[in-house]
Amino acid sequence: LRTPHREIIEEADAILEGAASPEHKLREMTRAYLRNLVEKRAAWMITSRDLGALAEQHRAEIASLQRRHQAQWRELFNLCEQAGLVRKVSDLHFRGFLGMLSQAFNWIDPGGRMSPSEIADAYLDLLLNGLKPR
Repeated sequence: LRTPHREIIEEADAILEGAASPEHKLREMTRAYLRNLVEKRAAWMITSRDLGALAEQHRAEIASLQRRHQAQWRELFNLCEQAGLVRKVSDLHFRGFLGMLSQAFNWIDPGGRMSPSEIADAYLDLLLNGLKPR
């Protein structure tokens, strides 16, 4: 159960350390997260639904990894705010966006008409542009 968390943290670290623009980092991190959720679906399902059944030591380790990943997202949103890409992201919006991503493994069909990267882009369109008619 630790492996998918560690993998996404490592990938997010590499994205955050890169020289790309905040918007590119946001796109890449969102795409990477959804790809990981789909590729490691079983582990994410267990973590999401059965975390309480783990021994305290393992639960604490997973919780620590989750906090680290959330901190990466906070860092990224701060970069996006500083670049003028988004307004200050409230805790409600932050949790809502991460919840939208983190539960996508429940419904994404790996063989479906949209790839995880395309779904990530659609989610980012919602985040960055809202639902206003264009």
